[in-house]
Amino acid sequence: MKNWIVALAIIAMLGMTGFADAGGGKGKGKKSGIHGKIQSVSGNTVTLSSGGKKNPHTVTVTLAANATVTIDGVAGKLDSSLVGKTASVDGAENNGAVTSSSITVVTKHHHKKKAA
Repeated sequence: MKNWIVALAIIAMLGMTGFADAGGGKGKGKKSGIHGKIQSVSGNTVTLSSGGKKNPHTVTVTLAANATVTIDGVAGKLDSSLVGKTASVDGAENNGAVTSSSITVVTKHHHKKKAA
């Protein structure tokens, strides 16, 4: 039961962040939600490709020293093995730079089987 609750929470969070502004606002301290594929990981910096086919762009996110990292619902660490995986980042935007206090990475996608 607990696994289902965690999975539903991740799905809900990923669904909500897909509608958030991905760096379009330049206001100081504006809330920002970013969803995309991890392009690179270097120390506490993550580069995401975001915006899909209609508005593709790259977003560089600096994770705070105390940032939480969640991978498939479990606490984890960032490393280069996560390149290509889907991630959601919440944080505050300040003059085009995003500093995040959390990142959620999904490495396993569950697809529904088509009915026969």
